[in-house]
Amino acid sequence: MSEPNKKKGRASVRPPSLAQVLYSKIESIKKDHPIVSRRIDELEEEIRRAMSDIKEEVGNLKSEEEQKLMTILLINEIHRSVEGILTAG
Repeated sequence: MSEPNKKKGRASVRPPSLAQVLYSKIESIKKDHPIVSRRIDELEEEIRRAMSDIKEEVGNLKSEEEQKLMTILLINEIHRSVEGILTAG
């Protein structure tokens, strides 16, 4: 029996997905700019450490409800800040 994606004797080759194309482009950019890429990685690690510190502080709030509300507020504020900074012209 023939499969719908095969043409007489030849297996069809799927084109790369958008995600694969973008990943490939990003890898190429990182390869072309290793110093910038390394510095971005270092700064991302700094951000992760700061987020971990913030999470720890939120954990010091009295109730779980306060912790959840503060977490929602922080996520919203961080998202707005990141969007504002990274998309500013």
